Parts: sequence; structure tokens; C-alpha cells
Amino acid sequence: MFGLGWTEILVILGVALLVLGPSKLPQIAKGLGRGIRDFRRAVNSLEDDPPPPRRASSQTEVPDPIRPPPEPASLQASTEPDPEPPKTVEKPDEDS
Repeated sequence: MFGLGWTEILVILGVALLVLGPSKLPQIAKGLGRGIRDFRRAVNSLEDDPPPPRRASSQTEVPDPIRPPPEPASLQASTEPDPEPPKTVEKPDEDS
């Protein structure tokens, strides 16, 4: 049982008795037992009942890994030619 010996279990129960007190310990043990029992029942019911088969219409489409997804319309290149870059005017050096 979890690799614990009887002495370790007795020490844990003794510490729990000191921390929780004699009135709360039976209530907590009862709740813990119910929780473990319900968990085991749920696991066993899942093992007994296989999941229903999936229908073809509920399957999602897998995107083609070779073709990249289409770009949104706001990011697509326009068909208009690029505007001309602004012209820069160089001033001659007046140091001489």
C-alpha cells in the first residue's frame, strides 16, 4: 500500500489524531472513504462502457501542412503599383 509499512501508517494516524482531534477524525475518514469509493465506481464504469463511436460529420478538418493558410484581406498585396519614394534634394556644400 503506497510502499508504507505498518509503523509509518500508525505514525501518520497518531499525528492526524493529534492535529484533528478525536471528534473530527471519524468524520474525515468517513468522507475520505466515500470519495475513494465513488472514484473507483466512476473508473470502473468508464472501463465497462466504451465511448460511442464518432461520426464522420463531427470530425474536424486537418489543415494541409504543405499549403500555408490564406492571408486576411487586410494583409493581402494590392494590385496597384507601389507609390514612388519621396525625392531627396541634396544641398551643395557651402564650406568653400
